[in-house]
Amino acid sequence: MKEYLLLFAINPAQRYISQARKVQDLKMGSFILSYITNKTIEELYKSVSETNVQILFPHKSIQKKPNRFVAKVKVDNPKELGKELEQFAKSKFKEIASYVLKEVTNNCIVKKSNPDTLEKQINTYFYVNWVFHELDNDYYSTYCEIEKLVSSVKVLNMFKPLSEVGRKCKLCGERNIVFYRRTDSEESKGTDYIPKKLYIEELSILDSNSPQRYRFEKGEGLCAVCTVKRFGELYFQKESCFEKENLSTAAIAVMNWLDKISIKEQEEYKSLFDNFDEQLYYEENLSEKYAEKYEYIKSENKDNLEKARNMLRNCYKKHGRPPKYYALLVSDGDDMGHWLSGDFLIDKSQLKAFHENMSQELGRYADDIEKIINKPKGKVIYAGGDDVLAFVNLDYLLDTMPSLRTEFPQFDKLVQVKDDIKSSVSCGVVIAHYKEPLEEVLNWARRMEKEAKQQDGKAAFSIVVLRRSGEIQKITMKWEEDDIKPIEILKELVKELKNDKEGFSDTFIRRLEEEGRKFNQIEEYILKSELTRLLNRSCFETCKSKKRGKVEKWAKNLTNVFRYFANYNKDGFEGFISFLKIANFLAKKVTM
Repeated sequence: MKEYLLLFAINPAQRYISQARKVQDLKMGSFILSYITNKTIEELYKSVSETNVQILFPHKSIQKKPNRFVAKVKVDNPKELGKELEQFAKSKFKEIASYVLKEVTNNCIVKKSNPDTLEKQINTYFYVNWVFHELDNDYYSTYCEIEKLVSSVKVLNMFKPLSEVGRKCKLCGERNIVFYRRTDSEESKGTDYIPKKLYIEELSILDSNSPQRYRFEKGEGLCAVCTVKRFGELYFQKESCFEKENLSTAAIAVMNWLDKISIKEQEEYKSLFDNFDEQLYYEENLSEKYAEKYEYIKSENKDNLEKARNMLRNCYKKHGRPPKYYALLVSDGDDMGHWLSGDFLIDKSQLKAFHENMSQELGRYADDIEKIINKPKGKVIYAGGDDVLAFVNLDYLLDTMPSLRTEFPQFDKLVQVKDDIKSSVSCGVVIAHYKEPLEEVLNWARRMEKEAKQQDGKAAFSIVVLRRSGEIQKITMKWEEDDIKPIEILKELVKELKNDKEGFSDTFIRRLEEEGRKFNQIEEYILKSELTRLLNRSCFETCKSKKRGKVEKWAKNLTNVFRYFANYNKDGFEGFISFLKIANFLAKKVTM
């Protein structure tokens, strides 16, 4: 038997995961891909025996595996094995889809979805790229070659839309809907009624009394692929690796607030509703109209709404009102393509050993991130090695972000590298209201990550705040530059702005913005002088010596931040003001 290097990838990955209207869509999309990758690796072991397989990427300890893996394989017929693995991965998705679509159809009152349409949508979505390359003594050249080959094949398999006329899926917007839930007015027109506005006759209508109806909003239609994502729990609930958890953006926002409330109190409150979502912890959502629209309470139980309001008001008196903002975080290792291809290595012959150590370190990193971002701090959706997608409770955001950097593996410690190059990670963060459309928040997260990646040398972060009013503030900065540690300064400033006894009021920010807009350019010495004056006026500290020291400290800190934006960021003064406004926003929203 000859020895080969195998690269196997299931696509599209990022698009499939990110097409989401609910947190559950996002979570399930990631889980399905990870599950198929895990099962395909298991199938590889079965096909050629464990002694003839070594998985190089991702490390076996990573539970939420990415959509691709690299392995060293001893096999007689690599082409035949590649086809078998491709067929297995596709058939695994078909198996999941077949079960889920059958269960959903069983919950439909009208069952007219065309089986050919269902099959076509499922069969044409995922495509698999794989390459076997004979492994000789030159591991470096072999690895570079398979990466090139997979990249070229991937271009040929780019998404080709199905030619379908009719209402498009509300989740992906690409394929026709095959399942639909009628609105109340449509329901009143008869059991067999299919709205003409959908331009589709071959359609299944969800039963309005089905226990699964809560997964569909009224008037929502999904294609077969997205239905599998939305209802995937029906298949995976029997799997031990599946974590059943109904997450929502509101659940992330209130996570730390809820941690202060006893389980007994929470359960007592939830028992008042027929269907529960953490949005019901906000009093403005306890209206009959809202409860009826989202079917939180049956009409015969509407008296429970008043009980819920009373319970919630008592809860607010003891614990304060729940926060309404949360953070979505996306991070990715910098220059991973160069690290993986060995571009930074002095001795290219060390690439295989480096890959093995690198894989282990990334496995450790993924495991650490899962432990760090956990209740009540947030929830990891995906940590497949160097990249992370996670929801973070706002109270823990500024503590969590530095961990992404400090825990990231130091690849330069694993092997000799050129020019003292260091490994690093960059991330994008969106702070959004729980009612902000998730699709929009995801788009901003990717955009912020991209802006961080555009910084010279990377090792950067971007933060954007999407206020409910429509106002937006955003910053992009290095984790550390010229001895400035922006996250530490931001964290300290938030504490000072929250401290109404010894800290600062936010008046200095408003005054500084008003004065700064009068000038095209502000010199550093002028800014420091004005900062000193304004900080002195807005400081609550009564002890003169302490006040003087505090004002001097913060005039220096904030001047350093201003210098950073003046030197490294095209936004200049505007970026500096955004930094201050983000600090002020967090000071008003975090509860710790």
